[in-house]
Amino acid sequence: EGINVDKLKGGALLYHTVLGYNTRNLYVDTVRFTSKVLPQERIWSLESPQADVAFKGKFLPSKATQDLLQLVKEYSLYFVGNEQERKAYYAQKPYFVPLNYNVDYLLTLKDFYPFMALVYPEGKISKNTQFKGSFGIGSTSTFSLESSIDTLILGKNYQFYGSHIDLNSSKFFNSPAVLASVILNSQKQKISVLEPTEKFDLEASWGDDNSIRFTSKIRQQNTTNEAKLNGSLGFLEQGISLRFNKSEVKVLDKRWQINPENLVTIVGKELGAQNFTIANDDQFIALDGKISEDSTETMNFKAKNFSLETLAPIVALNISGTVDADVTLKEVYKHINADSQLRIEGLTLDNFLIGNFEGSGVYDQEAHIVRLDYGLERLNNQILKFQGT
Repeated sequence: EGINVDKLKGGALLYHTVLGYNTRNLYVDTVRFTSKVLPQERIWSLESPQADVAFKGKFLPSKATQDLLQLVKEYSLYFVGNEQERKAYYAQKPYFVPLNYNVDYLLTLKDFYPFMALVYPEGKISKNTQFKGSFGIGSTSTFSLESSIDTLILGKNYQFYGSHIDLNSSKFFNSPAVLASVILNSQKQKISVLEPTEKFDLEASWGDDNSIRFTSKIRQQNTTNEAKLNGSLGFLEQGISLRFNKSEVKVLDKRWQINPENLVTIVGKELGAQNFTIANDDQFIALDGKISEDSTETMNFKAKNFSLETLAPIVALNISGTVDADVTLKEVYKHINADSQLRIEGLTLDNFLIGNFEGSGVYDQEAHIVRLDYGLERLNNQILKFQGT
């Protein structure tokens, strides 16, 4: 009943629907749409063998869709836009106090793999996973989401089991400020090249100081290895900043501390690091400087007495040796200007002694090339010498 989307009442059935994406097709046997307009609320629902979604509240579908798209844009401006873009957007946005309304939603992924196989074949989510929450508009816009996910697979590199997410956010309708909190945990994970991990917990909150404060922890399965990373992510006028605070990594019963004076910034193409040092007793790795289009800026990487055995249990690589390194980079976006000094003493891979690897690289300013001079010594015998560019 009705041809205006805001006045639709009744239901519709679609049979033998075909969805196409690239060269793949999905055949959906039945899709049922229902719209109910009651005295105090409206109910919209869509049901199929793959998923059900339902919306309930006192709302106009056309207005709610418009407001939700606008809210997504404003969150995007806040998190990935810059200050100039935000000011320009809110300067032209009409100022008014909107009418209050709230929409509750429930999404049930009954058997979503056929749909994922259509658009993202590498992904998989467990059957009957539910996402529920609400979306509201008023002088303050709100959004919430909660879900428990038994299995989530994002390709070969990211797998999560026994996960739960709880997200709550709000922002003033006529200003860019965002207040939000998220709690995320997962019982077991497989992340990229890392060995399987477990008991991942993350709590983050967005405040009115234009930053995200977070605490997190994760541990490696069947070991005492673990990481506790806490800090803040700040939003600058043209980029973001990251600072770790009271953070440490425990590997092979050794605790590696992150210098509390650290700071990492990303502004456009410029990556900056200040006092970013991870240390354990007399061994450390450090990053300091900038990677920039400015030819006068340099990024320096140092390692002192760093034991490669530290990496072995994390990346499933049987390797050992002690690294001392000093590498300076600049003009990365033109022609990489790199000066380096490197020594790996007692390099061993899969219990086979490779030897002592040592050498240097010097940038030739006139030829714009790096001249390398490296050698490999094993059991007091020079077995390899490399010189070149």
